[in-house]
Amino acid sequence: MSRIFHIIAGVALAGGLAACGDAELQAQRNEERRQEELEISDESFFDLFRNQRNPDQGVLINRFLWQASLDTLSFLPLDTADPFAGVILTGWGSVAGGGSYRVTVLIDDPALDASSLKVAAFRQQGGRAVPVSDAENNQLEDAILTRARQLRIADSERRN
Repeated sequence: MSRIFHIIAGVALAGGLAACGDAELQAQRNEERRQEELEISDESFFDLFRNQRNPDQGVLINRFLWQASLDTLSFLPLDTADPFAGVILTGWGSVAGGGSYRVTVLIDDPALDASSLKVAAFRQQGGRAVPVSDAENNQLEDAILTRARQLRIADSERRN
């Protein structure tokens, strides 16, 4: 029985010594954790919309593409706009040339680039949603990208 007691005591002692480690190193790590917590506590949910530090950070989409999409599609009723997911869904709306259209936009990258923007436009035909031609879809994407570049230029001129 005493042999088992000595083995258990030896394992417990070894575990206790291993847990101790370097006191200075542990103190330094604790201080680093406290500093990180203090840095995070200065931020709030609303900082995402204030863009106080870097205007292209906070939300993981490009703000110029987002605003340009809303501007370009302003003639259609807005169903859903989720800036965190980068998704804009419009309702059915009439266009000057005739017909009803609905558009879905996905912005999936913070870069102001054509690859960050995906547009899917639909035409109402016989009570069904039918995709528009690739040429029409590309025209809509080009209009959004052009507006985004205009917004970026205006923003950089305003800052200078």
